[in-house]
Amino acid sequence: TVPDALVSFVSTHYAVLESEKKVTISVRCNRFGNHKDTVKVRYKTQDGTAEAGQDYAKARGQLVFGPDETVKTVDITIYEDKEHEPTEEFYLDLKDPYNATLGSIKKCTIVVLDTNGPGMLAFTKEELKIPESEEKTIVKVAVSRSKGATGEVTCNYKTEDGSAKAGKDYTEATGTITFPHGQTTATIDIEVLPKGKYEATEDF
Repeated sequence: TVPDALVSFVSTHYAVLESEKKVTISVRCNRFGNHKDTVKVRYKTQDGTAEAGQDYAKARGQLVFGPDETVKTVDITIYEDKEHEPTEEFYLDLKDPYNATLGSIKKCTIVVLDTNGPGMLAFTKEELKIPESEEKTIVKVAVSRSKGATGEVTCNYKTEDGSAKAGKDYTEATGTITFPHGQTTATIDIEVLPKGKYEATEDF
């Protein structure tokens, strides 16, 4: 028989920075029968490499979906450590449904990212547009470091041809950028060569 409702987490995984202090987990109730029935489900946190009382606040309770309600949330407090720690995780379980059946995602994983870690590197812009020039142009490509700035970090880079070709449209560049402890921005210089008279838009 088809259950009147299925209760499940919206996602299998959630990620949160320690500095955000809280993570919000969504629970969905998909109704198939009487939309006026009250649906209940219990939830409880479970330690993984992250420990309750040290990395997060233990949470347990019951969610109550009133008539026609389909989404409820659970807020879990995250504790921030002063010292660098590796990425840790803990779990949230659903159990004891009332007027419903547990769906496919009855356990979710919460990944806690350390604010004091080395961070993540990314270009600040996905695309840079360079106007035509009859002279060589130096383009500065910005790289940002976010979600942590502890320790020295290095990263290799290399240009790659698209419709624009190295040696004809730009000067090939390879190298390493270095972020000293605490630094959050760096730039890579790329030399763009003079345009020909009738060249179309190109990229690399």
